[in-house]
Amino acid sequence: MTSIFLLFKTMIFLIVIIFLIKLSLTQLNKYNQNQTRNIDIIERFTVGKESSIAIVSVCHSYYLMSMTPQKNDILKELTEEEVREILAQKESENELKQKNQEKIISHIPHLEGYLNKRKKGDQK
Repeated sequence: MTSIFLLFKTMIFLIVIIFLIKLSLTQLNKYNQNQTRNIDIIERFTVGKESSIAIVSVCHSYYLMSMTPQKNDILKELTEEEVREILAQKESENELKQKNQEKIISHIPHLEGYLNKRKKGDQK
């Protein structure tokens, strides 16, 4: 029974640690990116080891671009309607991520209390 509890406890701590690492990397990424007022990468998707496609905003125009170490190409200029749809989808995904993060964080105090009770029970 204690081995199952230890396995469960290890998995919970592993999930929390991975979540905290992801959160800290996201925050660090915000500070490390060179942000300008006229150029912004809206979304990026890695296609291969060294290639990706991205939606890029340049002076209020949006482009779908192919990015490789050798060159960057504009695949398509996006219309206003396509941009509004993409931004709305991205906003709903961000809201969903925020809700999931809040759920996980709200369970952490309960886990700490449970683990403290369990630890006191093991010491007796």
